[in-house]
Amino acid sequence: MADPLTLLKNSILSNQPVVIDGNDFVFGKQRFAKNTLTNFQSSTGGFLQLHAVYLCHLHKDLSRGPYILAVTKAGSTPVALNDKKELLAYLYGEIETSPQIIFGAGGSSAVTSTVQTQQQQQQQQQGGDVVMTDIETQQQAQSTQQQDVDMLSSIPSVDYSTDSSKKASLILHSVDLFELVLTEQQQKEKLEFSHRIDLERIKPETVTETEDTFIESIKQKRLAANLEKSDFLLADEKLTQDIISREKQISDRVSVTQSSTIEFNNILNSFKKLKSDEEKKKPLGGAGKPINGHHNGTSSPGLNSPQSGSSTSGKDLKNKTPIIIVPSTLTAPLSLYNIKDFLQSAKFASTMDKKSELSAQNIQKPNTVILERPGNSKLIYEVYDNVRLLKPEDWPRVAAVFVQGEAWQFKDYKWSNPVDLLSHVKGYYLKFDDVTLPDVVKAWDVKILNISKSKRHLDQTAQIEFWNNFDEYILAKKSFLNH
Repeated sequence: MADPLTLLKNSILSNQPVVIDGNDFVFGKQRFAKNTLTNFQSSTGGFLQLHAVYLCHLHKDLSRGPYILAVTKAGSTPVALNDKKELLAYLYGEIETSPQIIFGAGGSSAVTSTVQTQQQQQQQQQGGDVVMTDIETQQQAQSTQQQDVDMLSSIPSVDYSTDSSKKASLILHSVDLFELVLTEQQQKEKLEFSHRIDLERIKPETVTETEDTFIESIKQKRLAANLEKSDFLLADEKLTQDIISREKQISDRVSVTQSSTIEFNNILNSFKKLKSDEEKKKPLGGAGKPINGHHNGTSSPGLNSPQSGSSTSGKDLKNKTPIIIVPSTLTAPLSLYNIKDFLQSAKFASTMDKKSELSAQNIQKPNTVILERPGNSKLIYEVYDNVRLLKPEDWPRVAAVFVQGEAWQFKDYKWSNPVDLLSHVKGYYLKFDDVTLPDVVKAWDVKILNISKSKRHLDQTAQIEFWNNFDEYILAKKSFLNH
């Protein structure tokens, strides 16, 4: 009686459909159960079931993970990865036999049944022998299944019923247990077989044309494409070329650096010539030496000029009194109400207290405050809280601004951006000792003046710190102002 492995191979090679009737495979008049053992011995030691062999053929194109899921869903056992290549090669006729195919040893013929009446009668006549054979086969199948169960039982028991991805990982792990053990002979045969199959499938490519032939073919294709152009396209090309010829080609960073006409051979000579021309233009004294001091009662260019940072327009100012700007809000620590007491008398009082004091005396807030420098009554300073009162020619005189910590304070300023403003004017921020410095003030270029709400004897320290820093800024950046 033919074994099911051979019948399945013949059906595949002859492109005949494999008939499955319930839990049986039907090959012509022969019927085999799905769990019938074939003559193909697995690398783990047992024989593969007919259903497992068929599913291996059916899902041959699937990768390992999806294949295991499909086989498990069908209720069968996946074929080990070490056996799959050998099994498929036999089923597709690439090899005629294999060391893993042991005819008569798998017991497949003992568990088969036919639909022929004559064979049924023969089985009844040989009832004793058949019963014994069935019992032995069942015992062998049960022994193989028990080994599989024992091996799977070694896997830690975890509930994966609610997680399909973890269930799949358990299946992969359980299948990998069957693929770990390979004898030295099996590894050698597997390597030889893989090498033989690869040599049969790899076919060297034949070079049909050389590089010159390929380039020439491209040229011919382009020439043919140009000849096939319509009159409209040809006319448009002529017009486009005419437009391009009248365009001025501009250079970018890449085109300039890649230019082949740029040379630096004469750069040293050009530098020497430039220096020589500068020496000739310098004024000479009576002895032919450059004048380093005064000439005819006048100073040489560059002498007695304002220091670095002085504004050119500041030299022509008629009024050179420095201007200080303070916030106009009543919540600001310094305003027009209390700025004079703090900077002139070293006495700090809150804006609201000074406002209440002036209101009690029926004194309105002035538009500007004139400060006298402590210890020097000749130096005066103008203080504003409304920048709209400043004229364009007044802005060069603005030397200091007290910031409140909000960008909207500079809305009507000449430089509304805080960064631009503080690059032209020195910024100051009056901070109480129990208040955290705002993050926005930390990012600005301002001088922090610390003051206490209760310790009035420390007011003079903050006042002196302001005037010292203010004098340094005037000398460095705005020396054209009175100082």
